[in-house]
Amino acid sequence: MNNPAFPDLGDLWRDLLRQWEDAGNSLGTDAMKRPEFGKFMNQATSSSAAMQRVFADLSASYLAALNLPTNLTSPRLPNGFTRSKNELKRSS
Repeated sequence: MNNPAFPDLGDLWRDLLRQWEDAGNSLGTDAMKRPEFGKFMNQATSSSAAMQRVFADLSASYLAALNLPTNLTSPRLPNGFTRSKNELKRSS
């Protein structure tokens, strides 16, 4: 039962969230209609790709400095081990 002296906090919370969601949806819809939004998204995507390349290059150089394999060299490791093992067999 609804008692006007004690409002249901759950109903108030749900109403607040619904209003907030409606405002966010209308703001987002309006923003996506503008050409600036597309430009911004393109810049954000290209910036993200550039940062990933920079991070990959930095981590590869760091791993090379530590004499550790990178993602590019790790698939070749089993072949290198096999070649080393075969060379050791031939030399002994």
